[in-house]
Amino acid sequence: MVDTISNSVFSASDRTELNRSARITLMLLALNVMAVYYYGARAAIVSGIAVLASLVTEYILAVLSKKSPRLCDIYFLSDGLLLALLLPASVPYRIVVFSSVFMSGVLRFAFGGNKNLIFSPPAAAFAFSAITWPQNVLRYPSPEPFGSLSLVSDLPQVLEHSFSYNTDISTSYTGLLEIIWGRLRGPMGTGCVLIIIICAVSLYFFKDIPASVLFSGTAVNMFLFVLFPFSQTGWMAVLYSLVTGSFMYILVFLACDPRLAPKLPMAGVLYGGLLAGLSFIFRKLLMLESSGVFALLIVELFASELERLSAVAGSAWERLLQRIKRGAVDAFIYIKFRTGRVDARLEEPSWDPRENASEKSVDSANEASLDGANEASLDSANEASLDSDLEKPRKDASGKASGGGASS
Repeated sequence: MVDTISNSVFSASDRTELNRSARITLMLLALNVMAVYYYGARAAIVSGIAVLASLVTEYILAVLSKKSPRLCDIYFLSDGLLLALLLPASVPYRIVVFSSVFMSGVLRFAFGGNKNLIFSPPAAAFAFSAITWPQNVLRYPSPEPFGSLSLVSDLPQVLEHSFSYNTDISTSYTGLLEIIWGRLRGPMGTGCVLIIIICAVSLYFFKDIPASVLFSGTAVNMFLFVLFPFSQTGWMAVLYSLVTGSFMYILVFLACDPRLAPKLPMAGVLYGGLLAGLSFIFRKLLMLESSGVFALLIVELFASELERLSAVAGSAWERLLQRIKRGAVDAFIYIKFRTGRVDARLEEPSWDPRENASEKSVDSANEASLDGANEASLDSANEASLDSDLEKPRKDASGKASGGGASS
């Protein structure tokens, strides 16, 4: 871990954390470009104030507490941009400063840093500012291509509710291209769903966000919008579930924050599903602007409990799978054994009395012929031995006769 600014050696975890923060910051800058396109330089000023106030607050608190800053900790940059993009471009600058100071000083530093967070700092800071200054934080200007809002702190123009709020209470409709490109009245960085989806896919392939939270939250939110539609039905309800209420922005960049999101897959599924369900309930029943932020703050309180529940359920599930696997193996062995015995029985020749009788007759004939041949060979052998025995006395008699004639 990097302890001082002069120490330039990063551990593997530090490099991972730094790379992730850098990627998220680049994606948030892309959303900020769209905000500048619709609201002018004021959007960049709001983002710059949020980042600068967060950085100065962290530096002052680090000096007062005599803690050395860490080079790999650039969350002041990403958290500042996350907070700024949740706010309207018309928000007074003093509210941006106060919210950023509250985010860094109370929600991060007071809780002990990034590894001891209870709530998402940008989400909690936005909720605090929305409750404290609702007329400034929950009222929005109309976005215009190459727009240019006044740079004064308090805008004189009339601000209105967001597109999501009007959609929830009426059947208001806008063009498909305006929906895709985020030309919707609302927070200055949460409307362009096309860029947000591209960011979500990129972060997923970089493994910077948990897939279980992302996919479960998206699926449950779509399902609820189709089952209990606000103003649109069918595929338009699915589209509105993605582009309204800042839900995808909150899900991708705040709920999937690895500092707070559950690590276990089953806990992530429950986490994303509860977030989508509470956000939908708050929006349907309470008509809350950016209801996903308030739902996230509640769900984050139960993140550790969800992980504990997931661990218990996971161990039980593993034991069940092992039992099923052992049962399947035993059943396979039993079936294989029984099948082998049946096959062996089927391979044995069947008994036919006619074939057996014919085989017996053939065997008896063969035995008779063999016996006859053996008897004939024995008779010929006996005859030959008898003839030789008869010839021997004849030869002896003739030899004696010839010997007597010679002596006389």
